[in-house]
Amino acid sequence: MADTVALQIRDRIVELIRGLDTTADSVFAAVVYPLARNALPGWIVRLGAETIEPATAPAPRLFERRREVDVVGYVEGDDLDAAVEQISGEAQRALAMPVTGPWKLLTLRSIIPHFDSSSERPVAEIALRYEAFYMTRENAPEVAA
Repeated sequence: MADTVALQIRDRIVELIRGLDTTADSVFAAVVYPLARNALPGWIVRLGAETIEPATAPAPRLFERRREVDVVGYVEGDDLDAAVEQISGEAQRALAMPVTGPWKLLTLRSIIPHFDSSSERPVAEIALRYEAFYMTRENAPEVAA
């Protein structure tokens, strides 16, 4: 069975941010826990909530979908502000329009940093929340319309 468009979106974002200068190939999809120190700096891309509105009435209806995609970066170091801004900037450039994917529009909605100094070496997280707008038929969630 083919992947849903939501999974295609996640996988395309992983592809677009893999190979960035700072994080290289340390990019993972759908990891639940923070990255291990040996994977830092790195990214986790995971799907969030989705809203769906019917755009047409006759069956099969066309659905307008808005899916949150969290692109979460992890770094360690002494100047955590500089480190999170570095990887955040690289990812934002890689995901900036007119980049193509299974979406009609990919929009950065928020950036949320988090700093953790509880361990021996401080670690920071930067969460880039994107909204992917796309359309499917109600009976074909694996095909972008």
